[in-house]
Amino acid sequence: CAPFAGGGALWRAAGARVVETMDSLPPNERGREKVVLKPGFHLMDWMRVHQAKTAPQPRGIPMREVKRHRTQFDAWTVIDGKVYDMTSYLHYHPGGVQKLIMVAGKDGTALYNKFHAWVNINGMLGRCMVGVLDNAAPDGGTGPPRDDDDDDDE
Repeated sequence: CAPFAGGGALWRAAGARVVETMDSLPPNERGREKVVLKPGFHLMDWMRVHQAKTAPQPRGIPMREVKRHRTQFDAWTVIDGKVYDMTSYLHYHPGGVQKLIMVAGKDGTALYNKFHAWVNINGMLGRCMVGVLDNAAPDGGTGPPRDDDDDDDE
């Protein structure tokens, strides 16, 4: 049985008859969770927006500065030692904003590699790279780092 799109939902078909919707399947048979994206927020829309962006000059950024950027209005993450400002990408992510907020202000390398190891991060977020992780770099932010979680990322 292969899933196919129809009527705005994913259906599983057996021969010519519909057997069940994907929502009725147990979680382990549904695959990755995806959200319905608003018009204008699909992959090709993001690629157009991303190509028009001008990449900032990369700099060394300490983890204590990354930790300050952990909301949907200001979201940075670290992937493979590079720091990305993913704020403008949040609403384009097929898994939804909340999936990316899980790694906002943190090192998201492990989660990224678990779900997107085949995706070229430079192609998706290259122009959103603000720097490289460097805990010896001077802090470019203002105020103390937000340390309201139990993670010890430094």
